[in-house]
Amino acid sequence: TTLSVRVILQIKSAMMMKLLDIFLLNLFVVAIAIGLYWHVQTKGDQTNFVYPHIGEAENATAEGLCSKTYLTFSPSMQKCVFPSRVDVGRHFITTGGYEGWKCTFACWNIAKKKKKKKGKLETIISRSTVFINYQFNPNDRSEFRELFELKEFKEAVNEVCEWYDKPYFKPFQLSMILLTPGQAVPAHLDVPYFQDATRYIFPQWLLLVMQESGLFRELRIPQVQAIVYVHEDDKTQRVGGDFIAYPQGPQHNGVPLSIDSGVGIFCDGSEMVHASSTFQF
Repeated sequence: TTLSVRVILQIKSAMMMKLLDIFLLNLFVVAIAIGLYWHVQTKGDQTNFVYPHIGEAENATAEGLCSKTYLTFSPSMQKCVFPSRVDVGRHFITTGGYEGWKCTFACWNIAKKKKKKKGKLETIISRSTVFINYQFNPNDRSEFRELFELKEFKEAVNEVCEWYDKPYFKPFQLSMILLTPGQAVPAHLDVPYFQDATRYIFPQWLLLVMQESGLFRELRIPQVQAIVYVHEDDKTQRVGGDFIAYPQGPQHNGVPLSIDSGVGIFCDGSEMVHASSTFQF
């Protein structure tokens, strides 16, 4: 089922700019302390799995490498497993994302042979490995509660959920994303939730497989995502970093939306593929 463009709603509130200071503080403290994009990405989203893999886990080689394609080493499990969002990474590397950044056969050889020279594979991975800070208890902070309690915010949620009788409003996650020049958020679906099947029990990629199979639709829990931009438009003109929506499905062209600061895009991000264009400056 394709999603109508009308589910993408925009609201504006001066209050959202109050989030900028706390947004930057959280992200830069994490970024400086850890220092690597990959660590910020992976360690920030370590939800506890009851079943961390489905049988693909294997020991690393004597050199600490994973012998099979797509498996990566998990320090917490000391095993080679599928990354939590192997679907997103594979798609971005093979397609190059919205702008079509390419990783040729030569760059795969560079990575495989472990040459010191930085190749296109490393470059395209760094484009997608953005700074992220996850808040899984957003209601614990007054700044976030103020955002969720906005009249415009709740009205937009109800618009997206209009086909459900009496939608249940409960914020459960807030992710703060910082794009540096040359980076983009890859095309993806947000992690779906099912009755008795969540990211706290199963690997995230498996939940996406469950959703796309269509076999668990009656158990799926609908969501609403609000993507809020908090850049400083009044000082500089932003180039790139536009929100890219695929309301008619990933088989159609993406719809770029240049968003002003303090504006939110509301949709069910676990059903509609979305991304960003590459941020330039």
